[in-house]
Amino acid sequence: DLELLRISLLLIQSWLGPLQFL
Repeated sequence: DLELLRISLLLIQSWLGPLQFL
């Protein structure tokens, strides 16, 4: 479902966000 894709994108962004600062 589209909802799963949106949630997965949010999770990826939440992971990649802090990682970029490292």
